[in-house]
Amino acid sequence: MVIRERFTRGFVAGLIAGAASSIADYFSHLLGIVEILYIEWAAVLLYGHRVRTTGEAVVAQLGQLFFSGLLGVGFAYLLRAIDTDNYLFKGTVYGITVWFSAHVVAKLFRVTALIPVGPDTLLSDLVTAAIFGLVLAEALRRLEKSVEA
Repeated sequence: MVIRERFTRGFVAGLIAGAASSIADYFSHLLGIVEILYIEWAAVLLYGHRVRTTGEAVVAQLGQLFFSGLLGVGFAYLLRAIDTDNYLFKGTVYGITVWFSAHVVAKLFRVTALIPVGPDTLLSDLVTAAIFGLVLAEALRRLEKSVEA
């Protein structure tokens, strides 16, 4: 399938990257590393509290994926403005910047359900943010390449 529009390519790449980072996040949770899953972030922002029911978890996951899609749109247009050289590095920096910004905003606005977190969670979030950025950049590159073909 060829997606000719940049906005949609970015959104799809963001969805793919969001799914990949969520899987890594769930795996980290199963290993007992992460305290707060990405869907918990989405739940707190959507409901004002952490996930309590399966239905809330589903909606929170959809919200997290939607936000990831929007981040993909932003990255697609950012790459257009700068250039596509070193796209994996740029994707990683983008993912980590979003992660850092989210944690800073949660602390600045004192979103108590999301703070404090320990160094294990922060490190896990850093890794999954880097995964998000890498997958985002590669997915977008492949979608862009399919348009050129």
